[in-house]
Amino acid sequence: MVTNERKQETCNKYREYLRVINIIGNKIILQKHLMAISINLGIVKDEFAFIRDIRELEKNEIIIFSLCSKINPIFLFFPTIFPR
Repeated sequence: MVTNERKQETCNKYREYLRVINIIGNKIILQKHLMAISINLGIVKDEFAFIRDIRELEKNEIIIFSLCSKINPIFLFFPTIFPR
């Protein structure tokens, strides 16, 4: 169980990712699309840093991963209310 304080710290730390998921993806986005957008916008330097950041968001229960069985892309869901 992750505390609300820890969730808030994580949201503040990765605010730009959450803004992209919320605005561009309307709270759902493919992981590869988020990675490309984040690198192009300069949010993250490379794929390794992106994966590390996304795993921390998942670990702290900010986003949820969902696998599609046909093609196997990874969807990222942002179920929580976007912090202002």
